[in-house]
Amino acid sequence: MKKIFVMLLMMVCFVNISFAAVDTDREIKLNTKVYDELSESGEKDYFSFTLSKPGSVQIEFEFDVTGKYHVKLMDLDNNKTIQNNTFDSAVNTVSGRISKEANKVRLSKGDYRVEVSSSWFNSCDERYVLRVNYEDEKGNSYEKEPNNDAKTAMLIEANRKVTGNLQASSDTDYYMVEVEEAGTIQLRLNFDDEAAYNVTLYSEADGKLKQLQSVKFSSEVKNENCTQTGDRVRVEKGVYYVKIASSWSGYSNEDYVFTLIHNFEKYGAFEKEPNEDAKTATEIFKDEMITGNMSSSRDVDFYMADMRYGGTVVLKMLVPENAQYSVVIYREENGALKKVQSETYKQTNSQNVELVSGKEFEINYGRYYFKVTSTKYSNVDYGLVITDKQEEVLPVSPNGKNVIILQLNNPYMQVNAQTVAVDGDRGTTPFLYNGRTMLPIRAVIENLGGTIEYDAYSGMSTIRLGGNLVQITTDSALVYVNGVAKYMDTTPMVVNGRTMLPLRFVIENLNGTVEWDDIRKTATITY
Repeated sequence: MKKIFVMLLMMVCFVNISFAAVDTDREIKLNTKVYDELSESGEKDYFSFTLSKPGSVQIEFEFDVTGKYHVKLMDLDNNKTIQNNTFDSAVNTVSGRISKEANKVRLSKGDYRVEVSSSWFNSCDERYVLRVNYEDEKGNSYEKEPNNDAKTAMLIEANRKVTGNLQASSDTDYYMVEVEEAGTIQLRLNFDDEAAYNVTLYSEADGKLKQLQSVKFSSEVKNENCTQTGDRVRVEKGVYYVKIASSWSGYSNEDYVFTLIHNFEKYGAFEKEPNEDAKTATEIFKDEMITGNMSSSRDVDFYMADMRYGGTVVLKMLVPENAQYSVVIYREENGALKKVQSETYKQTNSQNVELVSGKEFEINYGRYYFKVTSTKYSNVDYGLVITDKQEEVLPVSPNGKNVIILQLNNPYMQVNAQTVAVDGDRGTTPFLYNGRTMLPIRAVIENLGGTIEYDAYSGMSTIRLGGNLVQITTDSALVYVNGVAKYMDTTPMVVNGRTMLPLRFVIENLNGTVEWDDIRKTATITY
């Protein structure tokens, strides 16, 4: 009899441990199944858990097919509901069990509660199984919720990937970037093939947001992830915001990977955005080529020039391949713009970039405006120059030398103020190894006018530039410069199938110079 009493007592204890009492919180462990039931009408079960680190949370719920449950996720620290879920079965049967998952949501560290209740007129007295699945996401490469508006926007770095997630079709994610140098911005998104997103770029001025660009990302190819990049937008130094929202044509709870690509422009003259009207026109000067860009087919660029003399001048444009522009020239008279002439600039020889001359026109002392629009859109940079010289005018780098600027973790470089990929469309970026800047150097050498040959059998790279010859072998510190043996302090290596070479050693042994900026993490090559 005594043994039977002890067994009954143990069973009572087990029941008390395994099932939550009515209307009381029960602390649960993450990634662990919890068993319970709603034995009375109107009953609610409460389960609490604590996140010691930010991460992603997904509620998993198993139940009898005859039941219909409401499962709510709440933030106890901020006293608000994060997620409402209704779990029921669409299976046409009277018996069996089903398991469903709520959408993934990213949470900061803190205290949270799950509330389980039954829907009216539904039988929920069978046992259910609850599990709060948690994944630790370390570092700054994951979205930090809440970030539903500009005030709560997550601060991110340019040229670094961040993984985000829309927990519902109505969710929005905001990111903020501080741009330290004028240059260009591109929005890049890697996403699930079933999803579609609207991504909007804003500038900040006087506490207000101004839309600069809106890009829709959607996949035309199913059954694989998609990576797309928006058009370039030229920006000034400042604070910028990005809003990511689901498009009506496709919501997905799968993670996306977002990158704001920033390429700064240190050398040369560039348009100053925004410059969509005469009041915000970018000032230009005679005989000085300025680089502009149409960020969309609807973009308008205005330029202004104060002419200090009279005479005959010509407006010329560097026109990229497959592009066409309309330029209207105005003279300011008594505070109004008087049209002088309009012209169309397009290529005639189908070159990558062609210098196209307009008609000559007479100028007097005064202020002139130039309105540029695209009649055949291209996101490639164009050039604009006013000159009375008929010979070709091309943008040149300082002192007539070639200047290339590379930045750590940036897949693009500046070549005489033009943006060029470091390694084609592979997205390879320069990185530091033992204090040395390493990168696939082919694009650098070829943009300086040299050649590079690679022998896969021997692993040797042969570089020729300006009469100099450098021969480097993978995994060897021994180098031959014009036939003379030298040793490097860094060994070349192969990363993702690309041969990485030490930048400074190669360039300086080709009689070029390399200047390192530790603040901006940039290497400037002059040759």
